[in-house]
Amino acid sequence: SRVQNELFDVGADLAVPHGDDRSRLRVTPEYVTALETDCDRFNADLEPLRSFVLPGGTPAAAHLHVARTVCRRAERRSLD
Repeated sequence: SRVQNELFDVGADLAVPHGDDRSRLRVTPEYVTALETDCDRFNADLEPLRSFVLPGGTPAAAHLHVARTVCRRAERRSLD
């Protein structure tokens, strides 16, 4: 739940343009490093991926795949 909350913080930072004179939550490099460390820890016990993971199985899985692709697109655009 902590990581999920922090990812919402990232979304909040992305949703509010810089330059606003009010104090806002901003994601710092340290914040990103901590999240990446958590991801590495969670993934450490998993087998390495050898190919793309194909979605399927249930309608819920298909919806999650669409959500993941939308999030990845937003992530890429935020780096531009």
